[in-house]
Amino acid sequence: MEIFGKHIFGTDATDFTNLPILEQVEWIKKRTSQKNDDIINEFLANIPANNNKNCLNCGNISETIPTEVATDTKQIDNGAPGKRNSTKRQRNVKGA
Repeated sequence: MEIFGKHIFGTDATDFTNLPILEQVEWIKKRTSQKNDDIINEFLANIPANNNKNCLNCGNISETIPTEVATDTKQIDNGAPGKRNSTKRQRNVKGA
């Protein structure tokens, strides 16, 4: 198996594919010159042994969403209808 120019064989390759995704990312960053997370994630997504593993950008998305965000139902008060929104810039009228 070649990982960004580093070749591993036999039990070393098996051990690597058995690692959780985040540990695979750490392994790659520590032992190769590749540091780009997007490239590493794309590489790991193409390893068949990783198809059923969860990681930052793959797997079951419902398991990666924090419960607080998924269940937050708090409403935001945008003010009364017709009330001026204080976040808008005031228009400058020249000559007035």
